[in-house]
Amino acid sequence: QYELAMIEQPLNPTTGGNSRDLLDHAELAKMLKTPICLDESLNSLRAAETAVELDSGKVFNIKPGRCGGATVALQIMALAREHDIPCWIGGMLESAVGAEFCKALASLDNCSYPGNPTPL
Repeated sequence: QYELAMIEQPLNPTTGGNSRDLLDHAELAKMLKTPICLDESLNSLRAAETAVELDSGKVFNIKPGRCGGATVALQIMALAREHDIPCWIGGMLESAVGAEFCKALASLDNCSYPGNPTPL
């Protein structure tokens, strides 16, 4: 009823690579009008692929430091673009170089929301 842009990671992620939280988010997504934004669950390309397969989230918050670095972040963004999933870039207290990379990612075409890279 409030027309929120998204709810970020409403359920706790499961540690150890288990995709249970992606299944739980997919179930919750069926009950909500507000899109779910996945964050902590996106810790690898495989997790992002599973999220797409299960329809676990309609928005991705990509954190290069969490998902496996620059290459994986770009792969997740490409996957999201293929499936019309908007993204935003989150920061995890990166160095100045890392923060600049996050800013560069945030400038790509499927980053639809302002990010939160660590300011310099």
